[in-house]
Amino acid sequence: MPKYNKKVLTPEEQELFNELKKLSKRANQRIVRLERAFGKDTWATKYLKEKLESEPVQAWTTKGRVRVNKSMTLIQMKATIKATKEFLNSSISTQRGVKKAKIKAIKTLKTRFSTDVSDISYEEAEALTKFFEDNEVNGITNFIPGSDALAIIEEAREMKSDYTTFASQMESIIRYNKGSSYESILRKIYAKYIYKGNADTNELEILYNNIFELLSNASNESDLQEVESIISDLLSQNKINEQEYNYLMNEVNNKRKEL
Repeated sequence: MPKYNKKVLTPEEQELFNELKKLSKRANQRIVRLERAFGKDTWATKYLKEKLESEPVQAWTTKGRVRVNKSMTLIQMKATIKATKEFLNSSISTQRGVKKAKIKAIKTLKTRFSTDVSDISYEEAEALTKFFEDNEVNGITNFIPGSDALAIIEEAREMKSDYTTFASQMESIIRYNKGSSYESILRKIYAKYIYKGNADTNELEILYNNIFELLSNASNESDLQEVESIISDLLSQNKINEQEYNYLMNEVNNKRKEL
């Protein structure tokens, strides 16, 4: 039988591996508790699954747990650590948080959309809470009523609209002018929720232009970290490939040197 040498980790890889082992243990324990209380595939778990089962990352097991081993690349480990931290920090990754999310979602629907819905599922409540907590979703309501913005975003997701169509629809219903970052908000919403992937060359070019525009307008480290987060999410969702990810991250670092 041939003998295979075990992979020897560099100091950076070992540090990331150790961190990932701790995080994955916590996350997997929490997933088990959520499954016992609400069944499989709560919204927080599904969101984590989407990020980790994509082709570039491949850190999700067939049993529905966070995978970790020493054969993972640096990019795999970094992406898995980021997604796992987001899961653990999410308000809807605990039993108490899920129950509170349902109460909050019902209240939000009543106050924001004048809709009296008391019988929604925990899954619907989780999804609504996550969506309404997004900075861009909240920020767009400085220009467009929340119900109108949500309707267009949902339609754009369903129809897989390109950025031009989406932006045009949003701009056609502007009612207020309470800020100066409207275009930036639209670009972020498009990248986070609507961009369908890199099969369409024109759409990929538009995505690049949006990212570059966000970098051009970035004025501090917080702005850059937000762009980094969007790029990492695009990779974990298999909407850009590893080469595109490295290229965009290099542009972020170039901008960082200018600040």
